[in-house]
Amino acid sequence: MSRHRSSKGPRESTRAVRALGTPSTHTPKRASLSPSPMLHHTAIFLILMLVILQTPISANPFASGEITINPDNPTGSWQSPRALYPGESVRITINVDSSGNNYELEGSPSLSTLGPGSLWSPTSNNSPSEYTYVYEAVNAGTAPTSDAIQVDATWTEQLDPPSGGGGGTPPEPDSIDGYAVGVAYTNKPVFSWNSNPKLQFADGQTIIDFSVTASANGAAIDLADYTVKGENSWTVDSNPNGNNIAGTVKSGNPSEGELKITFDGKFQDTSPDKIGFAELDLAIAKFGSGDDLKEDRQPGGGTASPPHEMDPGGLVIASFEGSESTPIRTKLTLTGSSQNPGSNGKYFLSQQSLTKAKIYDAPVDGQEITLPKEWSSSAFGNGQTLYIESEEFAATDDPEEGTLKLKYQCELNGNTESLEDEVKLNLLPVDLRVRKQGTAEAPATGLLVTKGDVLELAIGKDYFNQDKQFEELITWEFRRLKGDGSYTTWAPFGAHGKGTKFEHTTSEGGIYQLRIEADGSHVEFLRDKDAPNIAGSNGIENPKLKAGEPDFVGVVSKGSQISVRDFALAHLGSTAWAKSAPITVGSGVDPALRFAGSWKCNLFVFMVSNASGIAVPTKIWQDKVFGIPPIVNRPVPPGANDWYNPGFAIPNWTWQAASTSPEPGWVAIHQHTSDAVSGGAHLGFLDYDGTWINAGLNNVNKSIHVSDASYQPTNYRKPK
Repeated sequence: MSRHRSSKGPRESTRAVRALGTPSTHTPKRASLSPSPMLHHTAIFLILMLVILQTPISANPFASGEITINPDNPTGSWQSPRALYPGESVRITINVDSSGNNYELEGSPSLSTLGPGSLWSPTSNNSPSEYTYVYEAVNAGTAPTSDAIQVDATWTEQLDPPSGGGGGTPPEPDSIDGYAVGVAYTNKPVFSWNSNPKLQFADGQTIIDFSVTASANGAAIDLADYTVKGENSWTVDSNPNGNNIAGTVKSGNPSEGELKITFDGKFQDTSPDKIGFAELDLAIAKFGSGDDLKEDRQPGGGTASPPHEMDPGGLVIASFEGSESTPIRTKLTLTGSSQNPGSNGKYFLSQQSLTKAKIYDAPVDGQEITLPKEWSSSAFGNGQTLYIESEEFAATDDPEEGTLKLKYQCELNGNTESLEDEVKLNLLPVDLRVRKQGTAEAPATGLLVTKGDVLELAIGKDYFNQDKQFEELITWEFRRLKGDGSYTTWAPFGAHGKGTKFEHTTSEGGIYQLRIEADGSHVEFLRDKDAPNIAGSNGIENPKLKAGEPDFVGVVSKGSQISVRDFALAHLGSTAWAKSAPITVGSGVDPALRFAGSWKCNLFVFMVSNASGIAVPTKIWQDKVFGIPPIVNRPVPPGANDWYNPGFAIPNWTWQAASTSPEPGWVAIHQHTSDAVSGGAHLGFLDYDGTWINAGLNNVNKSIHVSDASYQPTNYRKPK
């Protein structure tokens, strides 16, 4: 009977995998020549153990081996000198001789796998018909695993036919089983990670730097074919360079996670520390509630060109002690996110070098917030909108310049990480000042100049002698008082009228208001004290002339206007022209007339004009009271209605309609009634600020302003 050939099933395959690296001690065995010899088989194994960490690549073998088996040498083995790392390969060549020593190959060698997957493949120069097999094992980057390839071959003894013609059983040929084993191992590199910082802005611009290296048994691993990835919302830029991959990560979304390294898309390792991106921004308006200044940080680092939130920073207009101006608050916007990374998230708002800054939760009134201020992540939410005001400055205080900082703090990787954003803030005490060039300050009686004079304007008296600042923020504007009591539209002075101070050459007479504009908010030139003698005949003070109300600058076309105004102002408060008082007028007026019990506004204008050098002639009044008959012609000053009447000529004074733009030193006349006999008009001299210097019931006062509706319409006379 014939011998049964043994097969190598799963049990033998498993045994072979376990024995990788241990060459077999199997000895070829010849079958007995007895009538029933046993047929022996020898297995040929090729086992390629691969730890694949990434996608297969075209690899150059770093080692190779060759095994030739035949009936004389039926077994052989080869093992890779070291483990394969991703992208590496080894190659083995197996030669199966078809004959030798009177043995012939029985059939063809058989191939089978012993491992869990197909991690090996034949190369292009395999020639199975010649029984030469070339296989290459490539670590393509998958998880550590092991595979085996098995080749089985049997050689059978070639016997001569029995001689003679006798019968009997012919001898059974002997057989030889052979095998060849090739072994390769794979392994993962050891990766070393570094990232800095661990927490960064989620602005889509600011980066976290990272690097990763790899080694195996002390040897560097080339990372040219590796890729570093992060969370889906991250942008990872990497630059492989030999054993190192350096790169950057940025994100526009609040998030946290690890970096991962892959080989051909297959995961290899994860960074041991998480990194995170937090939404955090502290923004400040240029001034008031206007637009926020741009961010000072630039993509990839560096600082933006000014103006931005750190240069010059936001501005808060402060007041000096005793000022009547209303504080203007500047908007501060704090931004965060409920999705910010880490645990135990907190926000902190603090100040540096801003002792007078006051923070509120509303643009007007509201609750004051004491700094430093801390919010939990849940209380902060996605942000806060706050408003900055300043305490009043003493006259000796300097402006303040400092910063506000917003910090986000959290626990990440068991450590406390934080991120800060800051803005610059300028607390600028403002008390608009105007003076004539060459003088230290405006007179207490108000600033009155002649056309062509140069004005110096500053946001405070201390700024006259300082360098100009905030030209891109502060614009100076003016408007002119019109004869009907209204004003022209606010207009800028021009390119020169910028910043904390400037000079301006006057070119047109008039009565002007001034203000500064800063990003849509305004601060006006205000009275720092009540105007003198502002109570009228009824004893009520004109509220427009109180401290804290807009002040004016007067510009005259002729020097005579300043002279007549100064003469009039010198009599302010005088009772000489009170209605009940008698007065000797002079200047050709009949001395017999003392005018006791008469309104004397026209007498005041007549006397001051003549005293200042602007002659006003008398007119003839037919006195019917004393002479019945005869009628006595008495020289008297022109009446109030005469001044109002455009048809009545007054030498040296030219009539002007209400549509004009009046100047200081002009005469303003308002007609209450058309009854010339009862004297239904009133008149006075215009001061620098549009008030009338006039003789009222009890004294000379400034209770009337051109803009008072009760004294419109008004006509005017200007000196020739």
